[in-house]
Amino acid sequence: MVVSDIEKNEIINALDTTRDFFAIIGAVCQQPQLIRTDAYEFKMGDFHKPLQRLIFGTINNLIVNSEADIDKVTAEDIDNHLSSKPRAYEAFERVNGYEIVKEAIEKGNVGTFKVSYDRFKKYALLRTLAIEGIDVTELVNYKGDNAIELEEQKMKFDAMDINEVMDFFSMKINAIRDEWRKDSERRSSKASDNIATLPERLRLKPDFGMPFCNNYYNTAFRGMRRGKLMIRSADTGGGKTRQAIADLANISMDETWSNEANAFVKSDYSEPTLFISTELEEMELQTVLIAHVSGIAEEVIVKGWYKEGDAKHKRITHAAEIISRSDMFLEYIPDFSINDIQSMIESYIIKHNTQYIAFDYLQITPKLSRTIQASYGSTPLREDQILVNFTSALKLICQQYNVFIMTSTQVNRNFKNERDTNSLRGGKPSFMPCFHVKITGERICDAVCI
Repeated sequence: MVVSDIEKNEIINALDTTRDFFAIIGAVCQQPQLIRTDAYEFKMGDFHKPLQRLIFGTINNLIVNSEADIDKVTAEDIDNHLSSKPRAYEAFERVNGYEIVKEAIEKGNVGTFKVSYDRFKKYALLRTLAIEGIDVTELVNYKGDNAIELEEQKMKFDAMDINEVMDFFSMKINAIRDEWRKDSERRSSKASDNIATLPERLRLKPDFGMPFCNNYYNTAFRGMRRGKLMIRSADTGGGKTRQAIADLANISMDETWSNEANAFVKSDYSEPTLFISTELEEMELQTVLIAHVSGIAEEVIVKGWYKEGDAKHKRITHAAEIISRSDMFLEYIPDFSINDIQSMIESYIIKHNTQYIAFDYLQITPKLSRTIQASYGSTPLREDQILVNFTSALKLICQQYNVFIMTSTQVNRNFKNERDTNSLRGGKPSFMPCFHVKITGERICDAVCI
């Protein structure tokens, strides 16, 4: 749906947040540190009027480009900064900008900044959606003429956080997606279809995928087969993340260090891969990756136990070069819904032809629990039911896009006494089957490929 300029202006005026804007700039001018913190993020698209973009852009430039940490911004600072830009200054003076900003700073309240910020961002999101042609009137019916009803709607909307607003529209899109995909997921055939040629096809091209680092997995699961989901289970500190990083690096890097050859060895593979982390951030993942590719212990890398130009330094530097030319991608998302992960994976498949993906581990997050629960209405779901829904969604992505996904689960205290699905954190006997794979020494990792 294309929104006309007249409709766009109607949306902007109806979903106006001018009062919140001036409350925000008043607080920011009093305490510039609010812009510097990662807790609050502003984009020029948040500001729906040219004057707002002009004023906020000026304040941002004064704070960010200042050589010293300034403790406040005054109306005089803004006026002086704009005076060197004739066209911008003319627009500022035309609306008596100096007096408007001065009053905003005088009335600004740092204590209410977060309330103004949250409402400002939520309405910016609504305007963006409405201008893109998405109906937002179920949350705020700006087209209606019932003032009492609109005020009640706004009160409910103010009580929502921005994630709940995004989830509201995501679930609507997911419901449509599910409705239209139902038929495409169904497959019918006769048992004898293509069976005569199957043995010869498998003989000429056996059903094997890219290799794991662990040869036990290659034997048990025939490698990383596309269309399959692999789930590993281990206790905290059991190396789940490191195993996944190593497996992806094994097929993504064009060479890695070999202790047997005492040199970097060329690889037969250089596949685009994606690792989705829910706990470790970029640098923590990168040190694990450098350690695997270089064959140097991670502790040595993290603590800098080497000298410039020595053998270890050369291996680490070369490993960084190998990683730089690879198509291995990292994503960090601590709180997520099924739709978040699905959209992320789909994006990498489309943009980078990524066919091998690792998702850190299956867990219950507030957003995952809230969004899955919402689709079931008032019926409360157990943890294992939520995990099953998430697992099913990952499996569906594998089948739909013919990609391989590996993930993992944590185990609970029963792990040392029992070795079944009761050992999985949040698991029930019906959660999933397990296959026990011995990795090194006495360490055991439970895995299943479905």
